[in-house]
Order: sequence, then structure tokens, then C-alpha cells
Amino acid sequence: MGICTSARRKGLVPYALLNDISNLDYPIERLDDKSDDAKIDALKRCLTNSFIGSSSCAPEGMWYWILTGKSCDEAWDKAGEEMEKFMAWTTSLFYYITSPLGGCFALSNAAGEIIGAALCVPNVFRTNLHDIGYSEWIRISTKIGQPVYPSDISNQRAQKLVKLTNAAHKRHAAHNHWFICMVGVAPEYQGRGYGKQLLAFICRLADADNVDVYLETYGARNVKFYASFGFNVVDTIELQLHAGEASGGTYHPMLRKAGNTTAEEG
Repeated sequence: MGICTSARRKGLVPYALLNDISNLDYPIERLDDKSDDAKIDALKRCLTNSFIGSSSCAPEGMWYWILTGKSCDEAWDKAGEEMEKFMAWTTSLFYYITSPLGGCFALSNAAGEIIGAALCVPNVFRTNLHDIGYSEWIRISTKIGQPVYPSDISNQRAQKLVKLTNAAHKRHAAHNHWFICMVGVAPEYQGRGYGKQLLAFICRLADADNVDVYLETYGARNVKFYASFGFNVVDTIELQLHAGEASGGTYHPMLRKAGNTTAEEG
């Protein structure tokens, strides 16, 4: 995922462009370390709740596999305390990676409540998109601590997933691009078009850089959603720690070519 915050920030979209999105009904703002702490906490809660799922919304499949070893394609267990803590830690990790790079965005409703968010690595770095770096890891871990896995096998799955995602990212996006690390809408606001607004916004920023957008997702429903914005599946990767064990389902790296505007984006 490669983030070296001392690198030159080539291609970063100007702040002014954030106010030049005429087809959005709700304000989207960029958050960083100068933003209000309450807003930052609200963004983290929003993404955490989005990814742990609910009775009607599946949890994020890759992280669910890490903790349970199961697929959530058809059915899933209600998120317990372990998953909530793990996803809160993961959200904080990606926040501290992306916010110094200008890639942390919050979508608010008319009342000013944060109901959706996206954490992205913008088109900043030419190379080294896959290794966070030791010094950067130290900086972040002093803020959020180390991940606590419920078992050693969960830790092994996490390490396997890191290897799979890094290898796929290098294979399919070895060029300038935006990388969407996390994007989500609070469960109680899903199904109302807010996710579409967020994704259209990110695609607009990437098009301003004239670069592709890369992401990784799990589940047919998500694949269909991203495909409606011009993303194409470039790989299908099975989640399996060891050959012969039960599969945790498959996840899909997807790539949207620069300027591939669709009806969803207006």
C-alpha cells in the first residue's frame, strides 16, 4: 500500500476542486490532523460501523475471514466485540495513513452528521505503493497500538491477506493511480445513494489527475456496485490459508480506467 510521507506530492488535487462538484447534494470535506477531533472520531465510527455489518448488511468479507475463517457470501454472524475492536483499529490505521496525504473525505447530511467516508491514497507517489515503511509504522503504532487478534490463526490469516493484496496491487496497478483503501456509509443510511455520491466524487478527483482508480472488494453485490462506475474486475483471489481447507470466499481487485465516466457519475 506504500506510503512514504516524505515523498514529493506530485499530482495532488487542489483543495479548490473539492468545492467544484456540482452534482452532489451533501457536502464532502477533506479531513486531516488540523480537523476537529470530534469530526475525525465520527468519521472513524462511521467506517467501523459500515464494515462490521448489521442484521441486514454483511460485514466486510476480507476482514471477516481474518477473524472467523468463514465466508460471508450468504450468511454471517453478528459482529462481536472482537470484530468491532479490530475494525476500529483498522479504520484508525488507514486514517493515519491517508490523512497526511490529503485522501481522507467525509460526507455529511444536511444536519452536519457524518454519514459516509472514504480513505484513499491519492495520485501522489510514482513508486513504492506497497510498503508502509518501518518509520511510518512506528509513527502510526504509537497512536493506535498493535493489532490484537483473537487467536494466532487470525494473525496468520492477516499476514496471508497482506501478502495476497500487496502482490495483486503490484500486478494490476503498477502505475500512477488513486487507491481506495476504505469507503463506506453508516448502516442506517445505506441504500439512499450516499455511497454513489462518495464514489462519484473520488472518480472525479482521479479524473482530474488523469489516472486510474484501484480498489479491492468482496462479494457480488459490491462488484456490481463498483462496475456501475466503470470499474472492471482484474483478478479473483480465493481466501484460503492452507490448501484443502474451507474457503473464505473470493475477493476481487478492480480497476477503473481514467475518464471512464458512467451514468452513475452523472
